[in-house]
Amino acid sequence: MTNDLLARLADLDAAPRRTPSAQETDREETLLRTILDDTERPGRTVGATFRRPLVRRLSFTAAGALAAGLALVAVNGGVPGMGGSGPLSSTELASWTGAPKAMDVATARASAAGKWCLDATDLNGTAPSR
Repeated sequence: MTNDLLARLADLDAAPRRTPSAQETDREETLLRTILDDTERPGRTVGATFRRPLVRRLSFTAAGALAAGLALVAVNGGVPGMGGSGPLSSTELASWTGAPKAMDVATARASAAGKWCLDATDLNGTAPSR
């Protein structure tokens, strides 16, 4: 069983099965000398290889800015000035607080808000019987 295992492992051996020829040995030595004689410090070359990362970075930055702008528009409910939801201005919405306060029902603003609420309730099918 040991010989069978060794035979199967021999097929996977990376070593060459024959002795390299003189031409192959010469090519290997030339390659080794070229590598050892290379004294230049590794680094980037200026030119086309420099521009590619810059263009890629600018492209990703522009795509990110576009995505952030679209997310901001979606969060705000659309493009400003293209119609909103309800009778409240952006100033009124910005000054909103969580504490309720009474509104004088005799004012035009209170009656407009009440009418808007009733109309919105009618549209949702949850209108109280009047």
